[in-house]
Amino acid sequence: MVHPSNFLEIIPDSLLLDQFASLLSKDNHYNYGSDLETVGYSTNGSSDDWLFAETLDKERVFSFTPEVGCSEEGFWPPTSSIIPNCHSMLETNLKLAKLAHSTIDLKARPGFVFSGRNQSINVEINNFGSIEQSVELRLTPISSNISSISPTQNILVSPNTQSTASFEVSLTNQTLSSEVFKCKITGISQGIIYEDTIVQFVLGDTKFEDNISSAALNSWIMNPDKAWSLTTETYHSAPNCITRFSQCIPMSSEHPNR
Repeated sequence: MVHPSNFLEIIPDSLLLDQFASLLSKDNHYNYGSDLETVGYSTNGSSDDWLFAETLDKERVFSFTPEVGCSEEGFWPPTSSIIPNCHSMLETNLKLAKLAHSTIDLKARPGFVFSGRNQSINVEINNFGSIEQSVELRLTPISSNISSISPTQNILVSPNTQSTASFEVSLTNQTLSSEVFKCKITGISQGIIYEDTIVQFVLGDTKFEDNISSAALNSWIMNPDKAWSLTTETYHSAPNCITRFSQCIPMSSEHPNR
């Protein structure tokens, strides 16, 4: 999905190009960006550039050029690929038409783990349309281990801005660790229904916790043959973890190539 940011000057409207392109390629997962970021060669001075950058004789036009299909098929795909390629652009074209008036996008990024029995889930509502929108937002249980969810909310979102709604979710006491938590996000605006699904693995209740530090590490019984220490190499929760470093073993002089 090539957008017309093929010139050096950066203007405020150009910041919307990536946002729009991200929305338009959400379903078909096309790469998006400038010519060099996508097709790998310069298309400076294309019709997209003129539509976007020239504003003396007309209004600014947000124009995009999709390159449809896979690179292995080149510019002349087989007949069998024509219909699937058209289908891959259907949602993109519908969203592009809605951008002229009203369209939203819902995002919930709570991570892969539902920790404990209660959790807040934040839902981002992006208004990509040209008018202010009132969004009716709700979460609906899909998995049977959900005991309660916050009620429906009505969120007012200005054009080209983002708002966040928070929902409190509780699981049943019978929920086991490693179970799947699943619910559906539904947003209704201007008579159009937008949906997405949240899936997480349940971590369950914390049975043991140690806010580890260099001093606290002395409370642990260490095998003297293992080189364990506190590092920031990787961690589940910032900033530290306990890492084991392997001891270096000299190569035998009898086997110099080992």
